[in-house]
Amino acid sequence: MRSARLYFCCELARAAAVFAAIVVAANSLWAAQDNPPVPVPACQEWRDCQRLALDAYARGEYERFHDLAWRTVQTGPARDPNLMYLLARAQSLSGRPHDALVMLGRLSDVGFVTDAATGDDFQAVRQLHQWVELEAAMTTGARSANASPSAVTRPADISAPFVPAAVHVEEALRIHATGLGSAGLAYDRVSSRFVVTDAGLRKLMIIDERSRHLVDLVTSASAGFYDITGLEIDPLRGDLWVVSAEPAATSGDRAAASALHRLQLVSGHPLDRIPIPVDLQPCRLVDVAVTHEGSVLVLDAARSRLLSFRPAAHTLTRVATLHLESPTSIATAGDRVVYVAHPAGIARVDTVTGGVKSLSSSRDVQLIGFERIRWARDSLVGVQRLSDGTRRAVHIKLVDGRAVAMDVVDTDLSATDHPVVTVSGDEFYFLVHQTDGDPGDVVIRRSRMR
Repeated sequence: MRSARLYFCCELARAAAVFAAIVVAANSLWAAQDNPPVPVPACQEWRDCQRLALDAYARGEYERFHDLAWRTVQTGPARDPNLMYLLARAQSLSGRPHDALVMLGRLSDVGFVTDAATGDDFQAVRQLHQWVELEAAMTTGARSANASPSAVTRPADISAPFVPAAVHVEEALRIHATGLGSAGLAYDRVSSRFVVTDAGLRKLMIIDERSRHLVDLVTSASAGFYDITGLEIDPLRGDLWVVSAEPAATSGDRAAASALHRLQLVSGHPLDRIPIPVDLQPCRLVDVAVTHEGSVLVLDAARSRLLSFRPAAHTLTRVATLHLESPTSIATAGDRVVYVAHPAGIARVDTVTGGVKSLSSSRDVQLIGFERIRWARDSLVGVQRLSDGTRRAVHIKLVDGRAVAMDVVDTDLSATDHPVVTVSGDEFYFLVHQTDGDPGDVVIRRSRMR
């Protein structure tokens, strides 16, 4: 009787276990139906796969990051160490530390120095018992690199991000014009003309893209310019907006004067000159931007403010106090969001609330040192000054208000180049002074953004 009772209890327990397994399986099936797996977005060109991978990384979607990083390696240049490093990070973060260990070993063999020994992305790899052996090999490779620095590729810092340059650049035009372009650049697509200026000359000039002829458009004598500090085209209304400021050295004890100017784009005819009201003094306008609805925003570097001018009201008003040291440039992203560059980073300003906050970024995107920025579709473009004094043109991809990737567009900018850039449609233009050939040559380069 006792054995029969024991047998019955065992069978009952076994039946309960089977029933529980069925319930778990059913719940899993229902959960899968309610939350189907998100397909990895299709990408054919490796640069697109790379950007999508970095977007997934920024959002913490590490399985998606892995699949896209693997696709990038498959479609990209063969044995590219930067792409292999991207995949190693994705392998580590997505629960594949052994795969990441193998990939890091391959990178070590070719002399590519990584941050695997300290980086947060490789914590899982460092937990493996094989890590000690790999770390020793990596240390030996790093010592060899120090002895022969030309034989090694390193992951990027601010002077060379680990994401390789992936943007096509071409020469839009070249012209002999010594000292041209130290203050502003704009492109009128309708007439195929560039508007350029040099701060000290106090005049605007036109370069015809087809004929390569350089002619004066308007001078200070008729427009009342001080030293020109920035300009921007309003293509919807055919206006050209310019900001100018008096040099501080010539103002003596009084505040240096500054003004906003509105001109007719086609003819250069001055339409309006808006001086700074007394209640906003002191003020030094250093950049200007125009929203789609026609509001004109100007950057005051003297008191770190963003000001707005509405042509209908014909008055300048304060939008936000930025509390940023030495702001350099602004770019509008819609009618409400403005990005402000300053030496320590890029800030995001809400023009409705006046709120100011730093633009967040992925670990591999360094936002310091931008001297000029402009908005292009869903991205920022601009000129960045590096710690060694050189400058480069870059493209910053934004996703959900976060900088997730940076492409270096051009590094052939000398330390003496002035940071003048502009955007027209899907094209990013920037001006450089040539160091080869005729030293008086000025070149405008163009990058078509996808």
